[in-house]
Amino acid sequence: MSRTRFEQRINQSTGIRLREWLQYSYPLTFVSNQLKFYIGDEVLFYLNKSSFGNGGFTENRILAGFNYDFNTHWGVDLGYLGQYISIRSRRDLFSHNLMANIRYRF
Repeated sequence: MSRTRFEQRINQSTGIRLREWLQYSYPLTFVSNQLKFYIGDEVLFYLNKSSFGNGGFTENRILAGFNYDFNTHWGVDLGYLGQYISIRSRRDLFSHNLMANIRYRF
């Protein structure tokens, strides 16, 4: 699965950002028909120089975890998000995050 987004961010100037996201899900049917493992990556680039920073690469997010569907509407996700942020005015940042989501599909 993939998704491409263009964002317009406004502060003292306008920043145009491209976000490219790729994710792969693998059903774990040997455990349960509702359980899946996922792994993904999202890369973010500014397409122009603005008050948000110089153009080019700004962030990379890698994620992995499990999602479980209770039925066609409800599900939960539990996973890891590693986030690298390139910061122009100081040292770059890498954070480790635990993600938990409750999903509802209409």
